[in-house]
Amino acid sequence: MKGGHQYHRPYGWNRIALKVVRKFGYNEWLGPNGIRTEGAPNEWAVSYHGTAIENADKIIKEGYKPGPRAAYGKGIYSSPNIEMVENHYAQQFDHKGKRYLIAFQNRVNPDRIKIISAEKTGVGADYWLTQKGEIRPYGVLIKEVK
Repeated sequence: MKGGHQYHRPYGWNRIALKVVRKFGYNEWLGPNGIRTEGAPNEWAVSYHGTAIENADKIIKEGYKPGPRAAYGKGIYSSPNIEMVENHYAQQFDHKGKRYLIAFQNRVNPDRIKIISAEKTGVGADYWLTQKGEIRPYGVLIKEVK
C-alpha cells in the first residue's frame, strides 16, 4: 500500500529515478527511503502515465499539463495499473535498432484523486484524474518491446 491505495510494482520495466527533492522539496509525499512492505503516513499513492518519447523531456522539466482530451473532466490522467498503461498509452519509440515503450511513475495526492472506475473506462482499469501539482513524476519507465 502507498498513499492508501494498492501499489503494483512495474515488473519488467527499467526505472530511471528523477531528481525530485530539489524540484518539489522533500516531505512525506515520497515516503521514507528503502524497500518497504507497507505504506507510510502521509505518503502519496503511485500511478503510471503512458506518453510519447517526444513528451518526456518536457514532463521531466515542467511537470504535467492537462491534455486536450477531457472525457471525464479536465486534468491529468494516470492509472495505478501499469499493464493497462502499457497496453493503451505507453507509446513505442526506436533507439539503436530496438523498440521500446515509455511511461512515467508518479506520486499522486490521495486526497485529490478523482477515480473513474474500470467499469466506466472500458479498459479494465481505473483512471485517476488529478490537477497540476497533485501529481508528481518521479521515475521514467522504459521497456523493450520484443
